[in-house]
Amino acid sequence: MRLSEQTQLEQSPEIDVFEAEAVEGGRVQEFAYKGEALELGASMFWQHNRYVKTAAESLGLTLKAHRGGSSSSSSSGSSHDRAGTVGEPLSESASAAGSVGEDEGREGGGDGGQGGGGSTGEAAIRRRQSPGAGGEGGGLSLWDGQRLVLNMSGSWWEVARAAVRYGSAALSYRWRVAAAFRRFQRVYDLQAAGVSWHTPGAMLQQLGLFNETQWSSRDYMQAHLLRPAAWWLWGGRAFIEEAAAAVGRCNYNQRTDQLNALAGLVSYGPAAYGSVWAIQGGNRQLVSGLLAASGARVLRRGRVRVARRHAGTGLWWLEVESEGEGQTAVYGPYQAVVLAAPLVGSGLAIEEWAEADEAAAAFDSGGGAGGAAGAAAVESSSGGGHEHVGDVNLVSAAVGEGEGEGEGASAHVRVMTRRRLLFSDSASSHDAAAEQSADSSTGSGTGSSTSTSRAPSGDGVDGTAAALQRPYQVTITTFVAAGRLRAAFFNASALPPGLSAVLVTDSAQVPFTAVAARRLEGPDGGEEGEGELVYKLFSSEPLAPELLGQLFEEAGPGRPPRVLVSKRWYAYPRFAPPERFPPFLLAPGLVYGNALEGAASAMEMAAVAAANSALLVAAHLQALEQQQQ
Repeated sequence: MRLSEQTQLEQSPEIDVFEAEAVEGGRVQEFAYKGEALELGASMFWQHNRYVKTAAESLGLTLKAHRGGSSSSSSSGSSHDRAGTVGEPLSESASAAGSVGEDEGREGGGDGGQGGGGSTGEAAIRRRQSPGAGGEGGGLSLWDGQRLVLNMSGSWWEVARAAVRYGSAALSYRWRVAAAFRRFQRVYDLQAAGVSWHTPGAMLQQLGLFNETQWSSRDYMQAHLLRPAAWWLWGGRAFIEEAAAAVGRCNYNQRTDQLNALAGLVSYGPAAYGSVWAIQGGNRQLVSGLLAASGARVLRRGRVRVARRHAGTGLWWLEVESEGEGQTAVYGPYQAVVLAAPLVGSGLAIEEWAEADEAAAAFDSGGGAGGAAGAAAVESSSGGGHEHVGDVNLVSAAVGEGEGEGEGASAHVRVMTRRRLLFSDSASSHDAAAEQSADSSTGSGTGSSTSTSRAPSGDGVDGTAAALQRPYQVTITTFVAAGRLRAAFFNASALPPGLSAVLVTDSAQVPFTAVAARRLEGPDGGEEGEGELVYKLFSSEPLAPELLGQLFEEAGPGRPPRVLVSKRWYAYPRFAPPERFPPFLLAPGLVYGNALEGAASAMEMAAVAAANSALLVAAHLQALEQQQQ
């Protein structure tokens, strides 16, 4: 959603984009190996994701069926991809789980769940028997750390065995995925009508999805797949522990008791139905293409350290540190700023400031900075001095009452009201604010220190530092060039034919959460590298060198397994139901685009949040224009 399309201003807004790295893309990155782009981060698209699909089509990007995905023309595909390090293993799980009894005899698609990827059992078998789907053969196994509890290499026997093992619970959960997505789809019409939300909770409540964020995926599945005393419902325990958990661990590197129920539904969506796609040449083209189409000026290798709002004018200024040079430049003024990256780990400080002669009026009146503090969901006491809210340090600018008034108070105001620190991700900034408060309070003797905690509101909004600095789950993506998987590692005498992906169950205590193989295509379209496969693994810790020899065979004589690249990501939020969300609107003209990620992390969710950010900024700019008339 382009900002210019949402504003009805006489002139289109001018946009600057600050990118801390040398290339844009964030958690959508790839590396080249033998002429092919291999995704380090987000790698798949679901065909029903409207925003991502529309963006890819508008840029003229070539879409291809993802590993294990159904075949279709490029015009029908796009995807639901996690914004973190998910990739090939999920497409395998999507295809396999989509055929464990619930999809037989029914074509994928429909109006289903927040994800994609099931098809008929027949189509699943054809894919697994064909080595041309981007892997060895498309087969999937689930591993509990001791044995392979389920193999899906394509035989009708294995399809029937999975149907018996997971029973009607798999079908019931698929229905719930579909129902959740039908509710989610309402967001497109609402945003097209110009509706925006100040908080993620308000958005989710209007979509009927908020309750799913308030309990764990495990509790949700147990309540709906185990506890109902229905004669037709069976297989729930195995389904929760194995199929649903394996997909969740692959996608989010977290167990079912850690995921909220909405994230669990989103995670399993690609196993329910629909086609899974990827962009030929790498998904980062989507990011670079949209940036180019927006007309924005992109400033790379610059990390924003401070976002500072002038209390009098409401304009924003940014302090930007150049990578490697250590030099800081100030950009601005801007009428609005969108934070399009997680606050945690950003090193960002958010401040308000005013000149000495206007600071008292701006801060003490409750306007200007006071209003911004309220919008940021951080309460400020009226007693003045330094205030500590969780890990957020605030320098309160209110003039003290009683003995603090008069000449002494005036001196106090001149020192105290110059800047107010609303938020800081830097410990040094916290210390500096504390020192500033201590030094300033000495002159007047009226400074006070209080500690408050704002209780979450009914829609789950929490403006304390715990919500603003939500921890992210570390996931390491590793690509390895090697021969085939070793059966002995999985305590098996032989591996199923065509096996190319292994996911792990909820209780498995193992060094990785997913491993998937692919054989690269050669220049002539044939298979590249006789005997060599490229594996993508997800883990929480770096893979030990000795593990490679235990897990993989050699690609040939004198060709032991070798790591091609390893990337450590802060991939997605560490979920903690009942979820508490920071607001989208942190201060007047300051929008936090990543606030929705705590509900479920996915490219389409990020696109929805971005559309909401554009709508909020458009409303802010229009309000400013009306004030000037």
